[in-house]
Amino acid sequence: MRKKMNLLLSLAVITLITGCSTMSRTEKHLYREIKAYDIQETEVTKVKNPYLAAGLNILPGIGNVYLAWGTEETQQIPVAVVNFFFWPYSIIWGLPQAGVDAETINKKEFIYYHLYDPNGRAILNSRKNKYQKQ
Repeated sequence: MRKKMNLLLSLAVITLITGCSTMSRTEKHLYREIKAYDIQETEVTKVKNPYLAAGLNILPGIGNVYLAWGTEETQQIPVAVVNFFFWPYSIIWGLPQAGVDAETINKKEFIYYHLYDPNGRAILNSRKNKYQKQ
């Protein structure tokens, strides 16, 4: 019984560690570069509310499903399953994890918007031109 519980806990920890939304080194660099041009996040790039994600995770895994819904963050689904099976203990790590992941998803959307969306790209290019003239 003890071996089974240790195995389940190990699988849960591995799933949670690999399930968190992270930014690659390139994404971190791009985010800092765009922010250096004094461009602020807008409602267009804030696709997930961190407080809502954390609040929804009071219910087992619902916050993670919210984070996965409409995004490419499919690694949130296994985390939701783990949170479901370890509820109510999963509240301890689930609330802050969902909030942090929502912020990370928003940063990724911020990068995507300014690199690939025509409106965002226009904003970035105008700021680059402004700073290059100074």
